[in-house]
Amino acid sequence: MLLLVLLVVLIPVYVLFVTSFKGAGDAAPARAWALPTTWTLENWQTAWTTLSPAIGRSLQMVIPATIISAFLGSLNGFVLARWRFKGADVVFTLILFGMFIPYQAVM
Repeated sequence: MLLLVLLVVLIPVYVLFVTSFKGAGDAAPARAWALPTTWTLENWQTAWTTLSPAIGRSLQMVIPATIISAFLGSLNGFVLARWRFKGADVVFTLILFGMFIPYQAVM
């Protein structure tokens, strides 16, 4: 049963991957399952030149945000684990329950 589900999930991936190597004349719904007559990387080159500035900007934003978030989270986690103050259990419980709220709901 699992192999059948895997096959159903991977069929669109196969069509997408094979179509990405086809030229403009081969990319038709009637020939979606067929292998390309001439293999070309032009579609990949066009996609890369179009998307590379956006990918670069995303990496410039995501990498520092991840490092800063992990650093601040580790500092806060260390303090909350070591320092016992009045109401520490309540603060820990509120943080724990806050993690169950989906980020989209907070937005």
